[in-house]
Amino acid sequence: MVVENKFEPVLVDSGLNSESIAVLTSGNSWRMNDQVMPLKGNQLPHRFSQAEVPVEEYGVGRAAPYAVGNSYVPGQCTWYAYNRRAQLGRPIGGMWGNGGVWHFSAALQGFLVNHTPEIGAVYEQAGHVSIVEEVGLDNSVRVSEMNYPGAYHYSERWVTGADKFWYIH
Repeated sequence: MVVENKFEPVLVDSGLNSESIAVLTSGNSWRMNDQVMPLKGNQLPHRFSQAEVPVEEYGVGRAAPYAVGNSYVPGQCTWYAYNRRAQLGRPIGGMWGNGGVWHFSAALQGFLVNHTPEIGAVYEQAGHVSIVEEVGLDNSVRVSEMNYPGAYHYSERWVTGADKFWYIH
């Protein structure tokens, strides 16, 4: 079976190759770290112009709403990002691994992954993921996140140099 390597830009930017991360096992699954995962090749990227769903006031020590299928560790950034995307009506994979490999896992499942910020996109930086809530005119983004200051701690912040990071749409 010949598979078009549409993930090469993601791999090159990550300093990885497809053999070191994942091996396609058939037309409908892939293997990563000895786990077989479904491959949703017909899944189209989610595209919305605005994320109009308000961010909940989680506060310190309070959990985000739990979304069905969330296999991430409660209180971590991945757990929050999964829940927030579900809240926005833009679900993502429940077994994408550590935040540092989400761009690769998302690309394998057919999500659009690039360096262009968009409201509602997952923002990935140095093993941490958050959700873009606002895009500034000065190449900055406002993100909502959990576990940036500590487990179960919800926070928001502005990040500059937005075009340097991965975005999962």
